[in-house]
Amino acid sequence: MIANQLGWVSAEVGRQPWLVYGLLRTRDGISVSVSAQEILVSVILFFIIYTLLFFVWLYVLDKEIKHGPGQVGEKPAVGYLAEAEKLGFFTKKKE
Repeated sequence: MIANQLGWVSAEVGRQPWLVYGLLRTRDGISVSVSAQEILVSVILFFIIYTLLFFVWLYVLDKEIKHGPGQVGEKPAVGYLAEAEKLGFFTKKKE
């Protein structure tokens, strides 16, 4: 874990203060085609999207907690396979 963290630190520290080592400094790497307002709008939109996703996650989590665990001995329901099993696609046919 220590090696992982130190590798991350060395990668991040190695990126500054140059964007391209020896050729382009960070202060010279600004974009002339993207305004500050466009960046602000992007950040706000990302914030709104992630906030909405957070509330969807809370809703789904609350719904699952209220549903509770299955009965003892019951197979866990997993996605589309559980729905298909409810519809009888996986029941054994008597011959």
